[in-house]
This record gives sequence, C-alpha cells and structure tokens, in this order.
Amino acid sequence: MNWRWLKWLGLGLGGALALGALWPKRLRFSAWTGQAAIDQPAHALELAKRYQLDGLDLVLNDATQGEPFRFSRPPAAIAAAVELWQAAGLSVAFTTWGVPEASWLAGMPQVGALAKQCGVKLVTLDLEERWMAGLRPLSALERFDWTARTFEGLRAGGYRGEVGVTCIVYADLAVLSPALEACDVIIPQAYATVKNVPSSAPGTLERTALERYRRFGKRLILGAAAWNLEGAYQLPALQALVASLDAAKALGVPEVRFWRLEFLDDAGVGETLVAWRSGDFSQAGRAVA
Repeated sequence: MNWRWLKWLGLGLGGALALGALWPKRLRFSAWTGQAAIDQPAHALELAKRYQLDGLDLVLNDATQGEPFRFSRPPAAIAAAVELWQAAGLSVAFTTWGVPEASWLAGMPQVGALAKQCGVKLVTLDLEERWMAGLRPLSALERFDWTARTFEGLRAGGYRGEVGVTCIVYADLAVLSPALEACDVIIPQAYATVKNVPSSAPGTLERTALERYRRFGKRLILGAAAWNLEGAYQLPALQALVASLDAAKALGVPEVRFWRLEFLDDAGVGETLVAWRSGDFSQAGRAVA
C-alpha cells in the first residue's frame, strides 16, 4: 500500500483501512491487442506470460478511417488465437468499435456470434470519435434508439455475456449516457501520457476518471497507457507508470487494462509491471525509485 497517494487522495489512516478492506488481493493486469496478436498468437501469449497479465482484450476491427464494419482478420483465425490463449489460462475479452451507421449495426450480430463461439464473457464497445460525432446532432430519443439497437445486435448473435463501454475520460456524458446506463462494465481510457498530463499532480487523471464514471454504478476497469510516458506527471517514464499503478490501487480499481500489449515490450514497461507487483524494482530497467 503506497501511503503518499492515499494522503494526496485525502484519505487518513482510518479511511485507508476501510478502503483497503474493499481492495482485491491482487490488482489484475490485462492489455488490448489486435491484428498482430491474431497473426502471431504464440508470441502474444509469450508476452502476456512474461509480463504476468491476467487477460487479453482483442480489438476485432478498426473505425478510425471511416471504414465500414469488417473483422480485421477472418473469424476462424480469431477463434484459433483465442483458443490458444484460453487454454493457457488467460481470460479473453473482445472489443469492437461502435459506429452509428448501417454496416456497423449489421455487424453487431456477427460480433455476438463470434463471442458466443469463443466463450468470451465480455464484449466492449469502443465509443469514440465516430460514435460521438454521429450521435451528437441527434435528439435524446434518437441517441437512445441507436444505443439500444447496437446492444440488441450483440444479443441477436446469441451473446449473453457482459457488455462494456470504453471511452475517453472527458467524453460528453450527455451523448454517452444511454450506453453507460445500459452496459455492465465501463473502461475509461485514463491514458496518463506526457500529452495528457504534462504537469498534473500524480494520480490526477486516474482520480478524475473514477469520479466521472463511478456514478453509473457499473464495474470499472481502468484503461492505462503503456506509451509516451516520459515526462507524464513531470516524472521519468517508469516512475510515471508506477504513479498510475499506485493511484489505481489507492482508488480501489480491481483491474488495469493497458493500451497495448506490444507496448509493454518496450523500455522496461512490462518489467516494471512485474516489479510493481513484487515490490522489487531491481530488474525493472531504468530507475523507478
């Protein structure tokens, strides 16, 4: 337990002990990954095991360039990769972009069917630029309708597990609220990079994320950055990473999900995750003390 963050968060000893009773015994680590992991699933598994991850979250598609719905790789290749990872003891989740357009709505049953086939228990909707831009001009009723049809699409494919939403920390809640009310899990992207937190006090972004999204009463996973860490919170890269992990634990988060798996294998980031769990930073690359 790192008392300096508890002090900054305004918790005295009594509050810390009360909060500590609610903490999980072990903070879970997971990471998003994508096409590269499907193409080389054994390598992805090796990275996950090396850095003691509990799970992988496979991003099934891309919507950053205006694309219509399609899987990034054939469903058979996705299923084979998932089978390998699950057999090795990793939990596997799926993430799909959510886009308020016809081709994406038609694709949701395909995502649901693949999740059912693979035994996946969490499918997360990534609701970023295209979702927000598409729904912002609409009425509250129209926003609710698009949200409902997107969620129903996953169920139409036979999927009966949890549905999550991942979004930026400062998303417009008026636009996003229908999805946040309907989902089971929220993953705010508290990416503490030097671009996002060049001069903030350590833990600021993580605390803001939890304050904004705990009100919805859903299970929370904290999205975290594994890149562009140098200078974040005015700290060296690995110290910034440790500050984010300390804040996550102090805030009672049960799981941290990193963007992304491949970035853990760079400049001591993954080694620092392992060291943070053990409390021994001697093998963590650059100094993090």
